[in-house]
Amino acid sequence: MKHIARPGSPIAGWSIRKRLIALVLLLLTVIGAIIYLSLASAANQKNRALVDNIAGRQPVLVHRYLEETLLLSEGFRADPAGTGQALIATGDALLQGGPVLAVQGNDEQVTIAAATDPTVRAKLIEEARLVHQLTAVGEQILTETPGSPAYRSDVARAEKLANHRRHCRGAELHVGAQPPDRAPATPRRRRRARPRSRRHQTALRRYRQR
Repeated sequence: MKHIARPGSPIAGWSIRKRLIALVLLLLTVIGAIIYLSLASAANQKNRALVDNIAGRQPVLVHRYLEETLLLSEGFRADPAGTGQALIATGDALLQGGPVLAVQGNDEQVTIAAATDPTVRAKLIEEARLVHQLTAVGEQILTETPGSPAYRSDVARAEKLANHRRHCRGAELHVGAQPPDRAPATPRRRRRARPRSRRHQTALRRYRQR
């Protein structure tokens, strides 16, 4: 049965060959759009997972910074300044976007996008404020005599800031969090902590008992 186009239709005067070419081009356009959307969605999910992993590293850096500050104040070898810089730089990257050290812990730099959600940005700004307060107190601790009243007061203040920041964090800021109707991810197994020397353990136990 011969198909007759409507009068006035743009393709009324087209030949069968032209109509087939137009149909093929339309199908290719639709397929290309589907592929583009799929790739964009996969890249977005990958970026959200990367941001979540980087955000989850912050509490570890806070705990490490506090321990290294106490160890250095007792004369042990530690680098709280380097840990504090990594803590601040990671927080800035989560807020404003930019390069940050890869989660694997090597020297590779990865670039993440800035947070755009107003609630997430507000929490990141509050975290940045607490981190700057913590590093300021840590620098003050290193100038004081261990065991002095001022030293003990600042150590207690630093521990309070670290714990407050941990509670402020909530559910990892929901940076790229999964929707409520999606099943939660399977928790990862914790890695064993690197064993410390007996002197380190004694110093840390001394301050935790105070």
